[in-house]
Amino acid sequence: MYKKIMVPLDGSTAAEAVLDHVRKIAGEGTEVVLVRIAAKPAYEYTLQEPQLSACLDEDAAGEAGQYLSEVAARLKRSGLDVSTCVLPEQGPAARVLEDYAHKATADLIAISAHGKPGLIGRLLGSVAERIVHHGRIPVLLVHP
Repeated sequence: MYKKIMVPLDGSTAAEAVLDHVRKIAGEGTEVVLVRIAAKPAYEYTLQEPQLSACLDEDAAGEAGQYLSEVAARLKRSGLDVSTCVLPEQGPAARVLEDYAHKATADLIAISAHGKPGLIGRLLGSVAERIVHHGRIPVLLVHP
C-alpha cells in the first residue's frame, strides 16, 4: 500500500483521467497530494513593470490553488485524505515535479499522459514521459 501518492494536474480533463485510478489504489491511510505548477503567462516576460509581473504570479498561483481545492473536494467526498500544493515554476516541469515528490516523500507519482500524437509529440516529448524515464520514484502512467 502506498503512503503518499503525488498527482500532478494541469487543469485539463486529460490530466484528471488519472483520478479514477488513484481512487482505486489509495487505501486507508494513504495521503493523496494534488500538485499544480503555477506557470507564468508567456506575456509576463515582456512586461517592464515588476509589480505587474508579481501580480500576474499571484493570479496564476491563486487560480491554480482554486482549481486544486475544487478537485480535492471531489476526492474528499470519496473518502480520500487529500492535500494540495501549488508549485512556483522554476525550471522544466518534470524536474520541478520530481524534486517536489522527493521533498514530500511521495512513494508513487500518478500522472496522466496527454498523448500528443505524431511528430510534435515525439519531438517535444512530455512531462509524464520525462518523469517515467528519468525519475527515481515509481510512476503510475494513465492514458486518457
